[in-house]
Amino acid sequence: MVSFGITFYYMIIYTVKDEVQPSYLTNGVKDLPRFLVTVIFAMEGIGTIMPVENSMLKPNFIGCPGVLNISMGIVVSLYAAMGLFGYYVFGATAQGSITYNLPNENLAMAAKGCISAAVFFTFMLQFYVPMEISWRNMHDYFSPKYYNIIQIIWRIIAVIFITVIALSVPDLTTIIDLVGAIFFSTLGLFIPAVLDIIVNWDDGLGCFNWRLYKNLFIMFIAVFALCSGTYFAVDNLITGSN
Repeated sequence: MVSFGITFYYMIIYTVKDEVQPSYLTNGVKDLPRFLVTVIFAMEGIGTIMPVENSMLKPNFIGCPGVLNISMGIVVSLYAAMGLFGYYVFGATAQGSITYNLPNENLAMAAKGCISAAVFFTFMLQFYVPMEISWRNMHDYFSPKYYNIIQIIWRIIAVIFITVIALSVPDLTTIIDLVGAIFFSTLGLFIPAVLDIIVNWDDGLGCFNWRLYKNLFIMFIAVFALCSGTYFAVDNLITGSN
């Protein structure tokens, strides 16, 4: 939140000084897949909700308002505000991370430091699900008395591997597009829609099969994001490397 506040402070300063960069309502159809996969990438935190909910003492996360609705409402509001005002101020020069657009001043560096600290302390929360899945498939090969040390070593190896991948691609925007297109379009949209159809098939799909049509629409969006987003992301990687 400190970084959010500092970033908004600079955007207000740029607006007051009339240093707003020119922007356009749209960059054409060719950038639609890039926008779509970036939005899908922003959903990546949703993958930790169910596992964390299963570990809660009082998992009252559904309902009105409920933990899920409150938290997602806050997240969506922050994303929308930062995206809207960030693009208004920085326009076409907006970077993959808006902190890249901040000047090289002490206050701006503090914002970048807060972002780094937030990622450092919350990274393994986002990595909770793959760690749990992988550990269940490998813990039988080790003695129970070594479980803790093996888990620590495995997590360190995984973090180093992910860090090397991040460092090997200097263009953060392109890697966000690629990850969003390949992984979150399938895991976040397509597969949940298919599972919803399977689970509710015998009990009915609602009046006029509205649930079926809703899921088919989501599956269409997922396939479109997967194909077009992957194509443009790979094309940008090849173009950038040349």
